[in-house]
Amino acid sequence: MVQLRLSSVIHKHPQFILLLLSALLLFANNGNNSLLAYDEAYYAIQARWMLETQDWLTPQWWGTPIYDRTVGIQWLIALTYQIFGINEFSARLPSIISCIISVILTYQIGKILLNRQIAFLAAIILCLMPIWIFEGRSATQNTPLVCVELLGIWALLRGEELGNKQQKQKILWGILAGATFGLGFLI
Repeated sequence: MVQLRLSSVIHKHPQFILLLLSALLLFANNGNNSLLAYDEAYYAIQARWMLETQDWLTPQWWGTPIYDRTVGIQWLIALTYQIFGINEFSARLPSIISCIISVILTYQIGKILLNRQIAFLAAIILCLMPIWIFEGRSATQNTPLVCVELLGIWALLRGEELGNKQQKQKILWGILAGATFGLGFLI
């Protein structure tokens, strides 16, 4: 009886189950709160300086403009700093959100290309992978970039699904897919 109810919930609300499982795994604290050296600390401090100086265009390193990377992840971290304060959780929140969205986009893409059962299995496998959980908890550009890339793939597939009768919607999906290329380069 319980197995039948669980199967019914999974069948009716697979995205909710994926969201819940991903959030549970990513928000669970493993006791390691300090930012890891180099990348996490680098992005976090640049985001803090952007917020403090209100210069959102020039990434800095101790007051010196540094143009070795794009500023997408620093913007996301600075925005979460502005909302939730400057702390490790805020620095990692953009990656956590991107990770959860990526799991749901994996399901959506699998649904279009294969079927609902295989898509759900693929998304479950992704959200349970230890390296995915680790990356989702890191304040780096990796998971936001994967999220933007998956969004672009999903938009292209949705546009192709529509056919010629819904030309306006097809154009909108194409614009979204094209915009993800720019966002990907920004991140």
